[in-house]
Amino acid sequence: MNKKIKIALVPGWSTELYHNKKEKQDIKKYWGENWIKKLENFGFELFFYDQAGFGNHKAEKTFYTLDDYVLDLKKYLEENNIKYLIAKSFGAAIATKLKAEFNLLEKIILISPAIIRQTANKEIQANKIKKFIPKQIIELARDFYLTNIVKNKYYTEADDFLRKTYREIVTIDLSKKILEIPEAERMFFFGDQDTATPYKLFKKKTEIEEGDNLFLFPGGHNFLRDFDGKNSDITTYAANLIKNFIENKYGK
Repeated sequence: MNKKIKIALVPGWSTELYHNKKEKQDIKKYWGENWIKKLENFGFELFFYDQAGFGNHKAEKTFYTLDDYVLDLKKYLEENNIKYLIAKSFGAAIATKLKAEFNLLEKIILISPAIIRQTANKEIQANKIKKFIPKQIIELARDFYLTNIVKNKYYTEADDFLRKTYREIVTIDLSKKILEIPEAERMFFFGDQDTATPYKLFKKKTEIEEGDNLFLFPGGHNFLRDFDGKNSDITTYAANLIKNFIENKYGK
């Protein structure tokens, strides 16, 4: 490549990257160093993005909506003239909404995308009930439920900003939004044993399946990191898929 293609990497909602943690995980180790190094060796220029509340990005508001995250990322991409994204888990939700609503990105690669919600229909029913209950009481009830009943680590280890933000975005379903993106402009990687963002649920709600620029890998939610240094065939395969997809050589 004569001129380096820029790619931004947008991480997921990881407790290891919380801004309030004194010792945060190295961002390359979060992704998995092996396949990241391969992308760099291919000549891509990688940009490791921090969302508000994560890494070194201190939030300036009391909480964020998904739209806030989208606009933050949009600004970052425009400032750095980036047209390609690799996004994981919650980061994939941000990438999906941004790609669908703004004429900015050429292609996105979504890894273990957290864009489908099993409780979406229940949430619709719950919203009807919420109209009759003061918002403050609802927030206190959700806080108690997440902290004391389910003991959700993504919530209990978070600061006040991320707790409020989590309650704001956790039920958002983008199963229709992803269908607005042309197949040639998006690629999916799923772990076949992933229970956090299961492929079967994604397939059921979107009718997107293997062969539609979607690839299944052995392993769970963090399959690329889990295989880092253990199975170079898998990480090399993933890196080559991304390279060919971005360089319009997919399938050749």
